[in-house]
Amino acid sequence: DDIPQRWIDSVKKMFVVYPGESHAAALPVALNQLETLDSRFQVITRTSGTPYSYRENELRFSGATWGDLTRTTGWIYNYGEEDWFTNSTAIARTKAGITYCNTNNLQLAAIGFGWCYDDSHTSNVSATVDPVYGCRWYGRSYEGPEGNRCWGLDASDKTITGNSVCLDTYLSATQEYIDYCLAQGYRTKVYFTTGPVEPTYYKGEAGYQASLKHQRIRDYVNADPTRILFDYADILCYDNDGKLSTNIWNGHIFPVITPTNYGDASIGHIGEQGALRLAKAMWWMLARIAGWDGGEVSVPVTGITVTGAGGASTITQNNGTLALTATVTPANATNKSVTWSIINGTGQATISSTGVVTAVSNGTVTARATAKDGSGVYGQLVITISGQVIPVTGISVTGAGGSSAISSDGGQLQLTATITPANATNKAVTWSIINGTGQATINSSGLVTAIADGTVTARATANDGSGVYGQLVITISGQTVLVAKMYVAAAKGEPVISTPKGTLQLSVMVQPDNATNKTVTWSVINVTGEATINSTGLVTAIADGTVVARATANDGSGVFADITISIINQIVLVTGITVTGEGGLTTITTDDGTLQLLASIVPSNASNKSVTWSMVKGNGHASLSEEGVLTAKTNGKVVVRATSNDGSKVYGEIEITITNQIVSVSSIKVKVKKKASNTT
Repeated sequence: DDIPQRWIDSVKKMFVVYPGESHAAALPVALNQLETLDSRFQVITRTSGTPYSYRENELRFSGATWGDLTRTTGWIYNYGEEDWFTNSTAIARTKAGITYCNTNNLQLAAIGFGWCYDDSHTSNVSATVDPVYGCRWYGRSYEGPEGNRCWGLDASDKTITGNSVCLDTYLSATQEYIDYCLAQGYRTKVYFTTGPVEPTYYKGEAGYQASLKHQRIRDYVNADPTRILFDYADILCYDNDGKLSTNIWNGHIFPVITPTNYGDASIGHIGEQGALRLAKAMWWMLARIAGWDGGEVSVPVTGITVTGAGGASTITQNNGTLALTATVTPANATNKSVTWSIINGTGQATISSTGVVTAVSNGTVTARATAKDGSGVYGQLVITISGQVIPVTGISVTGAGGSSAISSDGGQLQLTATITPANATNKAVTWSIINGTGQATINSSGLVTAIADGTVTARATANDGSGVYGQLVITISGQTVLVAKMYVAAAKGEPVISTPKGTLQLSVMVQPDNATNKTVTWSVINVTGEATINSTGLVTAIADGTVVARATANDGSGVFADITISIINQIVLVTGITVTGEGGLTTITTDDGTLQLLASIVPSNASNKSVTWSMVKGNGHASLSEEGVLTAKTNGKVVVRATSNDGSKVYGEIEITITNQIVSVSSIKVKVKKKASNTT
């Protein structure tokens, strides 16, 4: 009732968008109901099709956006968190939609996101309690970088939610839209909003954590007087008599929708009274956006005079500035603030929010100061600019002979940068290369040298600070890409062989991935252990200790990679046995004499050094103990053998000469010779 008619009339010229899902549906219904109750608040709403074109006698209110995450064009009437802030692609498309409205005769006055249960949905709940706020986090983040998950207040809550999306993501995206509109010179106001407070999900712990998110939004908006908030939650937590409805969880008191405002939940999940409060609040906010200061009486601006400092209306220095002043009449105008803008004519300039003009190019421009009170009154001053540096506006990059390809190994291509305009003050450029699927280098004079097959983009950037650049895509073929680095790893587990004659399969990773020749030669370096390796990298253990397996690139780069392998539990077989007599003797010269025989084993680290002693041949006679002690019996020669007990069948022999043995008489036989008888 307090909104002056002139500001109601200003709102009727607006096209306003409140995109969202089911909750956002309450506003169009409620705005129509408000018009039925009070004909001053005329509105025309749209829930499908093309929004209504410009008119002056009724507010155009809609949930329409031009495109969303899944569609780049077309009018969309179902818009969620994935379209406003959880997804970078959608943010870009929302900006494009704002541009579409403002460049297609649908000047967008205001837009804000209509929350659903995005901040309190119980389908996703953090497993961990936030140590600061004593609650778990709820919500949903469709199409977010980590998918649909619960989310908290700021980036630090990712350790709890596993989600980079947070309340600050919404604030950042909304601020990004605000900054985008300012940068583009659009008069569109992007407003912040809070979310639902009805008991579907807004209760208990879920409701408490959502109330923290709402307060975070309020705190952010309050930090900057230029920010605008449509506090959906706060509006519904009070009845018309000013009574606040609250709930409590775990000792925390937080506001909730009043029973009166909740009603039968038939209009966008709330009742008729709640919806009507939202409609009234929307008109109030839009009137403030239009320029109303909230007071009952306002004095509009009727005239504005723009003057330059010292009465000047020229800028003669390069990038020079001129401070302007806007004198508003009448002197008692309620809102004397103005918005500064520049209209480029034959010259070019920029203007700050405080009216400081900065020259860009020679010619004339018009600086304009427009009243912020919604009166539409403005004043302007034509400024003549001279003495400006002429910036580069375009660069065309071409290859020698019109070529855009390099096909020889390590080949080169000389590039040329053509500058426009031809009279640009500084025509120097800086060359750079952007490697794509291929790889190359470029020197300061634009000479490209190929490194790897594929495509690269050569760029020439103007050195005059204009930021202008030109580029050429170059196709590279026929390049040899050498191996730069390799890594060797065991196929399974640690690089250890622990079984006798065990094997270990090695693998090699070659970098870069596009190396021309990825084959390697395998070799092994025996350190304290011993092993062999085959051409496929299969290591076979021989002796305990460590060995180093090496993979060497076959492309001539000289690059290699090593891995140290531990070998344990190997059986080392005997390869040789040398038999000697104690003291170097090879004879026994005493009767019944003995000689201790010794077996020397090769290698010294053989696993089993025991032997079995045996006599294998000879014309002498002796006895042999298990310990290798030979005892002489009769003169002659004997050959004694020491045979390895490790199964290798290796043996060594020694021939021993036996002398001076006394052979005792063991028996005597007497033979009697009979005389021949006389047979005479």
